[in-house]
Amino acid sequence: IVLKGLSKRACERLLRQRLGPQHAPAGLTRMVELSGGNPLFLEVLMQLSTSGTQERESETITAMLQARFNGLLATQRRALLAASLLGPTFCRSELAMLLGDDEASDLDAALRGLEEAELIERRGHAQPGRAQPGESAEYAFRHALIGEAASELLSEHDRSVGLKYVAE
Repeated sequence: IVLKGLSKRACERLLRQRLGPQHAPAGLTRMVELSGGNPLFLEVLMQLSTSGTQERESETITAMLQARFNGLLATQRRALLAASLLGPTFCRSELAMLLGDDEASDLDAALRGLEEAELIERRGHAQPGRAQPGESAEYAFRHALIGEAASELLSEHDRSVGLKYVAE
């Protein structure tokens, strides 16, 4: 079962019900945007808001996501971290070049696993009509904070080398 995120309107309604009318509209808008419709993120943001620790919102969600990454297979984690260098959307072929994967099945299995874990989603094909299956598939992080959390796990050296490679 693939669950879709809450609509902006549903998020706002939930926040108003839980936090009350005294909460500043700008704060509600920020929580809606930061949650991206993810009910778990929204719940965490509401808890932080009521406890007075809003300044740590993205930090808390990032830590939750990074803990979740620890449960991934090594190939999935490697693909996720490399994809974070490519931006919010990325092509399978770009990721394969960055990783240097010779075996397409390993990368395809990792991408399927990341999809099943609901960390990324397939967006279609970047270049329709390619001969090899999966070669032109385009993916995106399900939430901007997923890509950011993955990127923060890269060492400075890995980030520097990866970004130089991506720039070329």
